[in-house]
Amino acid sequence: MTEDNKLDNCIYIGGKSVRTYAEACGVQFDEKGSKEVILKTRGKFIVTAFNVAEFIKRKRSDVEVKEIKSGSETFRDKEHDKDVYVSTVEITLKKK
Repeated sequence: MTEDNKLDNCIYIGGKSVRTYAEACGVQFDEKGSKEVILKTRGKFIVTAFNVAEFIKRKRSDVEVKEIKSGSETFRDKEHDKDVYVSTVEITLKKK
């Protein structure tokens, strides 16, 4: 898989509804023919990513969770002059 294809099947989770992201997963699997879809998120949106994955698993019998990766990112808060750590998660869904 090329680097461009890897980016094509990534869905970045933010403040939209679970159903919106679930529909985006459906588009990736059905219309674009992706074998895998990666949900990427960080911080307070992590719970939304897990909700999307569970929603997809319940609605589609042909999709399962392949892998869950967790980590953290660091960035510098210049206003307070300190490092800030934010949790990150990647959930890989795959067609059976």
